[in-house]
Amino acid sequence: MVDAYQIIFVILILIFIKHGILHKDFTCENTIPAIAYRSFIHVDLTHLLVNLYALYVLSRVEKQIGFANFLILILVLLVISTLIDFWASKLINYGCSIGFSGILFGILAWEMVTGQEVDLRLLGVIFYMVLQPSLRNPRASFQGHLIGAISGVIVGMLWKNMIK
Repeated sequence: MVDAYQIIFVILILIFIKHGILHKDFTCENTIPAIAYRSFIHVDLTHLLVNLYALYVLSRVEKQIGFANFLILILVLLVISTLIDFWASKLINYGCSIGFSGILFGILAWEMVTGQEVDLRLLGVIFYMVLQPSLRNPRASFQGHLIGAISGVIVGMLWKNMIK
């Protein structure tokens, strides 16, 4: 049987093959379809491979919640993070984020929120987790990671309330 994360692997690789390495003429349109699609575009092969490995590691979530729920989780994270990015970019001009890492940070935040009570310490840990890549690599998208994590917190809190 094929796992959901394997399907996403194939989609990410096919989109990378189609687009290859981003060219200088890449534009950051601020439309909902363009923002959502940018989650599947990667700057280079290293960027893609790092995100594929992180997705593989996070496939433990799929093992816990099942194929259908994992796909639903990813789709809901994609929708919410796209909407937040769309509205936030109207307020603040911060460029655009590309890559699947925003969704990955959403999965991590979701996992943390659904696994324990949400308090300031947990939110602080999530913020620190998001901040670290940007401190180590100025090319990393702090806003993309943060929006993904915020989406994960929102979806995690909704998920916990639906299960109760």
